Amino acid sequence: MAIWRRIFRGSCTLSSIIALSTPCIAQSSEMTGQPNQAGTDKLEEIVVTARRQNEALQDTPLSVTALGTATLERHNVANLEAIGDIVPNLDIAVTAGSTTAANIYIRGIGTYDYQIYTDPPISIYIDGVLIARPGAALFDLVDLERVEILRGPQGTLFGRNTTGGAINMTTQAPLDRASFRQRVGYGTDDEFTFRTAIDSGEIGSSGLYAKLAYSHRQRDGYVRNLNRGGSRDPGWLDSDAIWASLRGDLADNLSFQLNLDYSDYRAQQPLSQIVAADDDVITYFSNSEALGGDPFQFGTGRVKRAFAGYQPADHSEFFGTSLKVDYDVSDDILIRNITGFRSNSINEHSNLGGQGRLKGIVLDPGSGTTSVGDVTPWTLPHNDTSDDQFTNELQLIGKSGDLSYTLGLFYLESDGSLINTNLFTFVLPGGTIGINQNLTRRFKLKTRSYAGYGQVTYKPGSMDERLELSAGIRYTSDKKRIKENTTFNEIPTNVREASDSWDNVSGLGSISYKWTPYLLTYLRVSTAYRAGGFVPNTVGSYDPEKAIAYEAGIKSEWLDSRVRFNASIFRTNYKDLQIQNTIQGLPVVTNAGRAVYQGTEAELTVMPVRDLQLQASIGYVDPKYKSYLFVDPVTGDSIDLSDEAKFNGVSKVNAAAGFQYSTMISDVGLLTFSMDYSYRSKKYWFPLTRLTPYNPDVAAGASNNLAARLALSDVEVSGVKLGFELWVDNITDELVRAAGLDFGSFGTVVYERGRTVGLNVRAEF
Repeated sequence: MAIWRRIFRGSCTLSSIIALSTPCIAQSSEMTGQPNQAGTDKLEEIVVTARRQNEALQDTPLSVTALGTATLERHNVANLEAIGDIVPNLDIAVTAGSTTAANIYIRGIGTYDYQIYTDPPISIYIDGVLIARPGAALFDLVDLERVEILRGPQGTLFGRNTTGGAINMTTQAPLDRASFRQRVGYGTDDEFTFRTAIDSGEIGSSGLYAKLAYSHRQRDGYVRNLNRGGSRDPGWLDSDAIWASLRGDLADNLSFQLNLDYSDYRAQQPLSQIVAADDDVITYFSNSEALGGDPFQFGTGRVKRAFAGYQPADHSEFFGTSLKVDYDVSDDILIRNITGFRSNSINEHSNLGGQGRLKGIVLDPGSGTTSVGDVTPWTLPHNDTSDDQFTNELQLIGKSGDLSYTLGLFYLESDGSLINTNLFTFVLPGGTIGINQNLTRRFKLKTRSYAGYGQVTYKPGSMDERLELSAGIRYTSDKKRIKENTTFNEIPTNVREASDSWDNVSGLGSISYKWTPYLLTYLRVSTAYRAGGFVPNTVGSYDPEKAIAYEAGIKSEWLDSRVRFNASIFRTNYKDLQIQNTIQGLPVVTNAGRAVYQGTEAELTVMPVRDLQLQASIGYVDPKYKSYLFVDPVTGDSIDLSDEAKFNGVSKVNAAAGFQYSTMISDVGLLTFSMDYSYRSKKYWFPLTRLTPYNPDVAAGASNNLAARLALSDVEVSGVKLGFELWVDNITDELVRAAGLDFGSFGTVVYERGRTVGLNVRAEF
């Protein structure tokens, strides 16, 4: 079998293969998904693909955190949202107005606007295929092998819009042996989970291996809707996901893997709660009950019962397929092609004011008459998005003497559409009369992106490969074309067809040195850019965002691999930083100017005694605006608000700590107890309080989360391996704000769930 086949199937680490002088190290339990067995007295090796090839985490000169199957299971990861608390300088949360979009921030860089016209600065890859739209980030994940978080600009190998970083997910390939794995769970709010994975092993003697995985999740809402009975209260969900994979060898030097996935996601959005409003809004909507409507709901604190209206549930469908083909030209040269197609259909109904059926005195501007009618602070009866995306990436990966290299060509084609209807009642001064308004945005966007890249690494054998020098370059060309028809009260306000294009050259340079087999230090400089774009109901386009990052780090193991300490410090300069703001409830994207993000992250893992593992991590980011240009709407003058503007979505400090202890109970199984704690400091959602006056009121305060898990695994019964797991999350029932919105005259927040408890049962044979 060719050497490159061994590298990319993960049976050996890259360093041992290149050296050809040490035996291959078996994959760790962290990567295979099995829990660490009792009797372990050293930390397991972790393998990552952060540089497009398998290599040990401790040999990779960049800031990356890898989560294997065992860790993902320990934290009940069903989608990306669950990993935000366990990785330093990573923040992932749901967003107001959507059940499938995620606010993802790495080192303080992210986006709070999830619509199709937004290119997020955090790129998400699954099995090598880019997921370009943030509105489709929270689909269900089934049978994951690992998740890697690459922090900082990734301008070369993962270069598509990665000014903040990348999340690289890998699903479990079909196993060589036949197996059946089943997991069933039940928890708070009648939450029921069901997950099945079946591996065929080799199909006859064909050299083909197949996998089929299925996942089902359902739960009742966690805020009772007083407007109707049944289970579809705010927070309700019902989702199904199917993943299938087929791999095989077409020849001795030609292999492939075909993946398909489909998710059907139905959910009721979490309740939005008005926590601040001006006097006129409070006065006007407080008259609802006297006029025959539902009471106006206003106040801070997470509620358990509310009038939440009659909007239907969201319904989203996601389909994806990818084909990876590997051709071994020789023992030292691999040609790889990854083709991917993804189709998203998202239909959402958002009660952003969080109210029931309110009544108010409504003015008809045409006739000048008033009457009692239905009113709303803000509702989106239709927020429908569709997007079809095709990508192809061709890679040449090789080695020649002391040089190894990766060359690639990338292509993306995306066609999307958006229909977004906003209904709201504009309250006139005095708070006695309102005018119902209708703003509908129709938007079609075509995106084409081309890129070519190369990265070369030099590890001189004369220095026992202790020194590593890497350099990379990427050229990107983006073109976008829009068609827009925005109406206000059925009157066209912005009808246009426009296009724009942008080009960029990004690069990378790094140097690392292994002072001992267990101590590596590195310096890294990288650049990246995020394409410009268009926003509905605005004029013109916004410019690309450019970043240059400086990073220094250490990867180390001590005391015979009982202690692992990795840390990095960074400084990233941003030019034309793309900032999301809100003007009277509608999102816009502008270029703020220049900003500097600097900080650090550190991760410590210790095994002080056999079977006990301690973990701790901390992330800190301290951003500062060098310039924040703002055009005064009254005078028309451009002013610098760098001393006033806040960094939206940024928690300066995040930390986590935990432990896991395992012991084998004779003739029973492996007993494991773990406890995890995480902390996140305060964050604002919008940069300018002069545009969003309730920004301080809807901000998310500092939050804590304490979770625990007790598991009994490896219980053998008639040839079946069983496992039982009792878990509790948010033990202290912490009040956590997941999102906030400011509509100019009032502000709303969405709270995360409170304490949750559950039991999982597993079976494998």
